[in-house]
Amino acid sequence: MIISEEIKLAEQNERLGLYTFFARLFSAQTKAEDLPLYSDHLAELNQSYAPVVEEALKIVSAWSEREDADHLIRTEYARLFIMPGGVQPVESVYLSEQPRLMGEPWLKVKELYKRNGLVLEKPAAHPEDHASVELSFMAYLIENGFDLSAQKHFFSEHISQWFTMLLDKMANHQAAAFYRV
Repeated sequence: MIISEEIKLAEQNERLGLYTFFARLFSAQTKAEDLPLYSDHLAELNQSYAPVVEEALKIVSAWSEREDADHLIRTEYARLFIMPGGVQPVESVYLSEQPRLMGEPWLKVKELYKRNGLVLEKPAAHPEDHASVELSFMAYLIENGFDLSAQKHFFSEHISQWFTMLLDKMANHQAAAFYRV
């Protein structure tokens, strides 16, 4: 029994690490100085989620070797997530009847966070249904020992509903290189 608990805890820690990593990618511009930290973080996770981690490590390692990485990654982030014509990493844009910010999905996820005692400190930076916030909430659920059914429920009601569309848009955006998946 002790071994299965250790395995369960290790998998939980890996899931926590992956959600934290991907939340960070969406939350702020990556700088070249972040890349070695990403590599170290990912190297610690390379077990249960090996294909995902290995691919992320390849990308981070390749970009770590580029002298122009800082400028290119920061410019790409701005073109993808900040400037007009980019990709909106926000659930409401993908799941509202009219693609707009702060639609019905935003209200639902905001209420869910509130029921769990969470309120964003700076919602103007990223609304509650922003990719970084939703991924961070999954990390919160894992880290704070919420049962697997609560985690699965949030994932199926929110993240799985729109993330594939977001990732497809990112992969097909002309500005995407580092963020291409």
